[in-house]
Amino acid sequence: MLVSCTTEDTVNISKLGSDKFTPETWLNSDQEKRGKMVESFFQQYDVQGKSTQELYRLLGESTAYYEYDEFPAYFIGPTSVESIFGEGYVLAFPIDRKSGKIRKFVIEPKIE
Repeated sequence: MLVSCTTEDTVNISKLGSDKFTPETWLNSDQEKRGKMVESFFQQYDVQGKSTQELYRLLGESTAYYEYDEFPAYFIGPTSVESIFGEGYVLAFPIDRKSGKIRKFVIEPKIE
């Protein structure tokens, strides 16, 4: 599945897996298992325009850092992937600072 997070950035998240997402399963899973649920998560939820509180109800508190403390971010996928953020991919949700709503999602580094 190709998911567009911005018009110029398309991410092939199906390469991580296609396990079914539920908030309970996500909260009780390690980052590799969470990576396998990302495709299902985006099939079920459109997070653009949602509040960070709504996202935290689904995914729990952040497990990673991306640009600013207030941007929810989560390590996902295999720990064999390394970047400036640490081991694994980072799934982040930059917010509009005026409205506090999620603008988009990004995955770093890019999934090849």
